[in-house]
Amino acid sequence: MDFEKAIRLHKTVEIFWLIVLILSVLATIYFSYTEGIAENKFMVVVPVLAALWYLFRRGFRKRLERQYKEQQGDQ
Repeated sequence: MDFEKAIRLHKTVEIFWLIVLILSVLATIYFSYTEGIAENKFMVVVPVLAALWYLFRRGFRKRLERQYKEQQGDQ
């Protein structure tokens, strides 16, 4: 797989995790409001995990883009 396809794939996965993060935050807020925080105290873990995966993917994509630019500069 070449760099451009890999960057595009990582950007797509990054957007996916951003959407999961937003939806899980909204769901956590909704369920905490309707059912109470005590009932859903462990639901906060899902947005935290989604945020960590988003940041991991974003960092990986940025590093891949940097490598691609360095490779283009060498040629």
